[in-house]
Amino acid sequence: MFKAFAVSLSAACLATTFCTAPAWGADTNERFAVEGGGAQACSLFLEAERDRKEQYTYYIGWVQGYLTALNRFQDDTFDMVPWQNTQFLTLALISFCKDNQDTPLFRATDYLSLVMSEQRLRSESKSLVLGQGDSSIIIYQEILRRAQAKLIQGGFLEGTADGTFGPKTRLALEAFQKSKEIEVTGLPDQVTLFHLFAEGLPTSGKN
Repeated sequence: MFKAFAVSLSAACLATTFCTAPAWGADTNERFAVEGGGAQACSLFLEAERDRKEQYTYYIGWVQGYLTALNRFQDDTFDMVPWQNTQFLTLALISFCKDNQDTPLFRATDYLSLVMSEQRLRSESKSLVLGQGDSSIIIYQEILRRAQAKLIQGGFLEGTADGTFGPKTRLALEAFQKSKEIEVTGLPDQVTLFHLFAEGLPTSGKN
C-alpha cells in the first residue's frame, strides 16, 4: 500500500535543520529511501486520524519505529521522547501537519525530534512505578529528578532534586497542579510534565 521513495539527505536536513554527521546514514550520493507511511503527506495522516481509518494505527506505529531508530543511531541518545506518550506525540504531529499538509510524515517526525531533542534522555535511567492501580504511572528516575528541579526553581519544593519520590515531592506536585488548574494527582503525570517543562513556569510566591 505504501511505497518507498528516495530523498536527498541534504534536502532532508535543510527541511529539519537536525542532521549532524555521523549520526545519519545514506548512500554515497547522500540519498536514502523512506519506507512505508513516512513517505506519505501530512494531509493523509490528518485524514486517517480524523476518520479513524485503519491507516492511522499504521502511521503511529511508523512514527514510533522511526523514533526507536533515532534512539539507536542518534549520538548521545538513549530515549528521544523520555516522558512524552503516544497521545502527546500524536497531538504534536497533528498540530504541525495542519500547517504543513504537503510535508511528508517523516519530515514532520524529524521536526518533532528537533523540537524535543534538548529534553531527550542521553543515557539509560531506571524506570519507576509511582502510584497504585489504574492511577499509577511509569517514569524515568532522571525525568523525575528534572521535574523536581523545576519544582525547586518555581519555589514549590525545597531541598535537592534526587529522583526520589516522597511526601514532599507529592505535596509540591499537588501545589503546582493547583497553580495550573489541572487535575490534582500528586503524580508527575503527562499533563503535569507538559506544564513543568513548558516555558513560563509559574512560581509559588515563596521565591
